[in-house]
Amino acid sequence: MGDPGGAQVQADGEPRRDPVDNPVAVTGPIRAAARIASMYAIFAALWILLSDKAVALVFTTAAQITAASLLKGWLFVAVTTALLFVAVRRLLDRVVRAGELERQALVAKGRAQRLVETIADTSNDAIFAKDLEGRYLICNRETARVIGRPVHAAPDFDDHDIFPAEQAAALRANDLRVIAADRVITCEETVTTVDGERIYLATKGPLRDADGRVFGIFGISRDI
Repeated sequence: MGDPGGAQVQADGEPRRDPVDNPVAVTGPIRAAARIASMYAIFAALWILLSDKAVALVFTTAAQITAASLLKGWLFVAVTTALLFVAVRRLLDRVVRAGELERQALVAKGRAQRLVETIADTSNDAIFAKDLEGRYLICNRETARVIGRPVHAAPDFDDHDIFPAEQAAALRANDLRVIAADRVITCEETVTTVDGERIYLATKGPLRDADGRVFGIFGISRDI
């Protein structure tokens, strides 16, 4: 069953997320804005330096120099406004595209999660997850059916609330084996269900959070 290292999920039971809020994605627009500001500063400095020299070379009278200086000032405003518009528009387009890609990724992720939930809920196997204390985090419909509990009630019970003490202790021992060995194991488990006493072939493995720490186990049990 799957990766022997265990399933990669978050501590709240959600699948581990690819970091959409990656620092690169955050700093990208900041760097682009910094480049625009730097380009503006360089352009402005060169404009002032070179245009003043050009005016001094071309015009000689005070009136001509004043008129030329006024003209180049307005020209500077027009040119820099156009350049800033183009630069900011390109930056905004990048931000919009990045947002759309993120939205598409979230939609695809939600679709994939719903597909996994559908597969789990239509499976004839009992599929579940527990925390380190043995309390159920989630369970599929088949698990809920055989133990006679509603799916949404999973966080409110553990094996000692469902099965006879001897069976619950055996299940807990297998769970602890998974946690201690930090790997997937397969074993036979005998439990009393709504269908009577059944023997299940159970595959159990560790659940890890985004930092790789084990916070529980998952289980897939087939009635044999």
